[in-house]
Amino acid sequence: MKNLFLLSLIFICTTNYILHAQEFVNPRYNKAVFNDITVTTGIEFAQADAYDLLGFDSPEPLYLDFYEPTGDTSTKRPLVITVFGGAFLAGSRDAADMVAWCDSLAHRGYVCASIDYRLGFNVTYDASAVRTGYRAVQDARAAIRFMKEYHDVFGIDTTQIFMLGNSAGAITAIQASYLEESDRPAVTYGIPGSWAESNDLGCIDCSGNSYQHTIDVKAVVGFWGAVLDTNGIDSSDEAPILMIHGDNDNVVLIDNGLPFGLPTFPQMYGSRTIHNIRTQLNLESTLHVFPGEGHNFYSDGGFPGVYWDTLFNMGIEFLCMNNTYCDTSLLRPTIVPAQFDIANPMTGVETMENANQNAWILYPNPSSSYINLDFKVPPTTSTQVSIYNAQGQQIRLYTNIDQFNVWDISDLPNGIYYVHTQSEYYQQSKKLTILK
Repeated sequence: MKNLFLLSLIFICTTNYILHAQEFVNPRYNKAVFNDITVTTGIEFAQADAYDLLGFDSPEPLYLDFYEPTGDTSTKRPLVITVFGGAFLAGSRDAADMVAWCDSLAHRGYVCASIDYRLGFNVTYDASAVRTGYRAVQDARAAIRFMKEYHDVFGIDTTQIFMLGNSAGAITAIQASYLEESDRPAVTYGIPGSWAESNDLGCIDCSGNSYQHTIDVKAVVGFWGAVLDTNGIDSSDEAPILMIHGDNDNVVLIDNGLPFGLPTFPQMYGSRTIHNIRTQLNLESTLHVFPGEGHNFYSDGGFPGVYWDTLFNMGIEFLCMNNTYCDTSLLRPTIVPAQFDIANPMTGVETMENANQNAWILYPNPSSSYINLDFKVPPTTSTQVSIYNAQGQQIRLYTNIDQFNVWDISDLPNGIYYVHTQSEYYQQSKKLTILK
C-alpha cells in the first residue's frame, strides 16, 4: 500500500510538472506541431470587374484556398494572407511557393489564405499597369474584410492578420496594408481618352464585397517588393515589415526604377528605399539584402531553390516576433559558453544535444558556394567569425558582423571545415562540409 501511494504521488507530481511546462513552453508557431493539415479550396470572397481590353463590364469571382491544422481546437488563430507573384499578368493562388508557405504555416499552427486577385493590363502604357496594381490592392483588402466577416467560421483572431507576398504579390501586400484613400493614384479615377479604362475604379474599399471592416494588418512580409509612390509612406504605417531583396534585381529594383527596365511600366520604389524612409520615420522595418542575387531567387533553378530554407526561416522568425501567441523566448535561447581550442577545432562543435542552445544557425550545410550565418542572439561590435580547416588553420576572418550574413566560400576545396564565432559573451563552433 505504501509503495502504491508513493507511485501515485510521483505520477501526480510528474503530470502537474508536464502540464505546467506545457502551459509556459509552447512550440506552436515556431515548429511544426500538427501532423496533418486541411485545405479548403475555391472559397469565393469577392466579385469584381476584371480588366478587359475592350472595356466591357465583365465581373469575375475571386477565390481563396484556406489552410488550417487538422483537428485544431483553438478558435482564435493568427491568419497569414499570401499573395502570389507574376507581374500582374500571370500567376495563381496555387503557385508552388504560396502552397509551400501555407502548408508550412498550417503545420505550425497558423491558418493561411492564399488569394486570387485580378490580372491583366495594357502593356503599352504605364497608366494601365498602375490601375491593375490598384485593383490588386482592392482585392487583397476585400479578402481581409471577408476573413474578418467570417472570423468565427475560420477560427481567426482578427487582431492577428499578416500579409505575405512575392514580387507583384509583395507590391500588393505592402500597399494593401499601408495605402489610404488619400494615396489613390489619379489614373484610378479614369484615363481620359481611353475607351477601355475611362471608368473610375472606385474607392480602395469599394470593390469585391460590401463587408464593412477596418484594414489593420499586424505585420507584412515582402519578397522583392516595391511601392508606387513614397509619399504614401508616413507615420501612420505602423505595422512592422520584413523585406528581402537581391541587389542585382532588374525586375523589381531594390532602390528605384522601371520594372524590367521598360518604359511601359511605372516608376517603382523598392525595398531599400522603403526601408530607408521607414527608418527615418522611426517605423519598424527589417531589410535583408542578398548581394549579387536577382529577382525571385528562392526559386532559382526551380522551386524550392537553395535559398528557400534561408528565407523561410527568416519569415517564420519575423512572424513569431509579431504574433501575440508565439513564444518568442524560443527565438532567443540561453547561451551556454563553449570552450574552443584552436589546436582541436572539434571542441565546442554543435551537437544534437546542445543544438537548442546555439547563438546562431549555419546553412546550407553541406554547401558548394556560399554560407549563411543567422544570429539568434544579435552580434556585438566585438563579434568575429572565423573559418578553420580540418588542420586547425584559420583561413577566413570576418568582422563587422551583421545579424544575417552571406559569405562566398566557392573558392574553398571540398572537405571538412569549422566555423567559429567569438564575442565577449560566448564562443561556439559548428562543423561545415563543403561539397561540390
